[in-house]
Amino acid sequence: MRSRNDATESLRSLSRLEIDELRRMRSPPVPVRRCLEVVYLILNAEKHERKLLSRSYLRVEWEDVLQLLTRWQLLVPGMMQMDATTHCLLGAPLLRAHISCTYFAGPDALTKERVQRSSAPACVLLGWITESLALVDEREAEDVTKSSASANEEILAAEKAAECAAREQDDAAKEEAVREAAAKEEAARTEAAREAAAKEAEAMEKRQAAAETSKKKQATSAPAPAAKAARMPTVDLDTVMVQVTEKASEEKIAQVAAEMAKKKAARMAAANPKMNMEAAGKTASSSKPETAGKQANGKAPAAEQDETSRSATLAKQARAEALSAAKREIERLKEERAKLEASLQNAAQRKQELAAKMPKAAAPTPA
Repeated sequence: MRSRNDATESLRSLSRLEIDELRRMRSPPVPVRRCLEVVYLILNAEKHERKLLSRSYLRVEWEDVLQLLTRWQLLVPGMMQMDATTHCLLGAPLLRAHISCTYFAGPDALTKERVQRSSAPACVLLGWITESLALVDEREAEDVTKSSASANEEILAAEKAAECAAREQDDAAKEEAVREAAAKEEAARTEAAREAAAKEAEAMEKRQAAAETSKKKQATSAPAPAAKAARMPTVDLDTVMVQVTEKASEEKIAQVAAEMAKKKAARMAAANPKMNMEAAGKTASSSKPETAGKQANGKAPAAEQDETSRSATLAKQARAEALSAAKREIERLKEERAKLEASLQNAAQRKQELAAKMPKAAAPTPA
């Protein structure tokens, strides 16, 4: 970085009298005027940069330059503090280009010899101008170098990213190839399974057709279920009811008679000791033979009558129970007959359906 000590010391060397000398010039020499105009443009760089955005030429009035010189003592400290980071020309590229083309090129270009011959204080200002322009140019060159280095780094990063993207693309292509191969294998397996399933279905259809053919042959050769049912003997429910009633009555009567005989034998066995004791008493006491005999003869007919009435009652109960059992049996037989008739109807209906489905067979030849 260039040092600005010389230019700064030169600005400090300008006295107020030298500045007043420049300010009193109403028609200064061209090199002095042009040098002061450049100083005015630099110190108002921001305003003139905005003007150059809308026009291509700047006109500097000498009165504006004179007003600048009247405030010179206030401007010198700011000019001395300007460096490469705070210079007002850093944000004015159009103005720098305008100064270089207008004031440092052509037949009236500012040079140290021309300005020195016209005014020594103006030559000091020219040194500050050239140092400022050089300083800003160096700073911009550094910025360009840094920008170039940053751009190179970005380019390298982009190249690395492109290489990574290319590798990822290659990996993706390989994975895609693997997936396609796996998909083809899966499709082949699926197709093989489909063909096997089709063959299995065809074989199953053939087996079903053979089974249906066998059933039809058996149906034509075997007698119909309805015919078998028709050959079954009919059941006479009335006869069955009478038989069941008589059988139940006989069994119940026989059972009641057996029970009565057992009870009578038990009573007779119980009555024999009493009768023996009465006979012994008749022999011992002859005064009461007729009274004892009458009492014994009066008790025996009464016992027989009770036994007969109980037997009649039991027989009547047995007949009633047999009759109710016969009725229940008749109801059961009726239900069985209804079920049998329903099965016969179903068999006949099934026979009609089979006959409608099967083709008419030729009548068998009589043997």
